[in-house]
Amino acid sequence: MNPAAVLAYLRGSTWKKKLGVFVDSRCAAFESLDEYSLGQHEVFADFRKLLDLSVGKVLEARGSSYEELVDFVQVSLHAVEGD
Repeated sequence: MNPAAVLAYLRGSTWKKKLGVFVDSRCAAFESLDEYSLGQHEVFADFRKLLDLSVGKVLEARGSSYEELVDFVQVSLHAVEGD
């Protein structure tokens, strides 16, 4: 698992543009100060789909999987925490 490809993608202009368009088109769901709403949950679900598809394509192109990415992140977190 080479996390550099995922990190490069998430830091790159393609992801930033996708994220900016997503946020701009859905920010109205968060304008009210009311409690958490179903609409906000739908935006969150849509964001997860966008992230899953985008990162999934990067992982697939590199011959990696989500499981490898999760394992890498968990190992990295444990190293930082000193476990």
